[in-house]
Amino acid sequence: MQKAVEALDAVKAKTLADLERDLQAKQQIIMTEAKREIDLLNDEANAAKLHALVEAQEQANKDISQLTNQVAVLGQLDTQNLLQSTTTTTITSQAQAASTPEISTVENQTTF
Repeated sequence: MQKAVEALDAVKAKTLADLERDLQAKQQIIMTEAKREIDLLNDEANAAKLHALVEAQEQANKDISQLTNQVAVLGQLDTQNLLQSTTTTTITSQAQAASTPEISTVENQTTF
């Protein structure tokens, strides 16, 4: 009877050791899979953040371009309205013939 109890204890101990080893292997598999899923979710989240950032940057660039164009147009209008001027160019030339000097004047008006 004593030997049967000892044999039963040995079988229980071996079974318990086998169960612990299997449990550790399964826990390792679960942890590895969980880590893989977490890494995948983090990668997807980072990609989504990057995409949102790129879209925001593209929109900001468009807005800056539109504002730059508006400033340029307003600058041109201000230049035309505030700096309108009239200039007169007079060209005087002297041509000398054998006997009489001649002076001719050409006027040119330009409005900006």
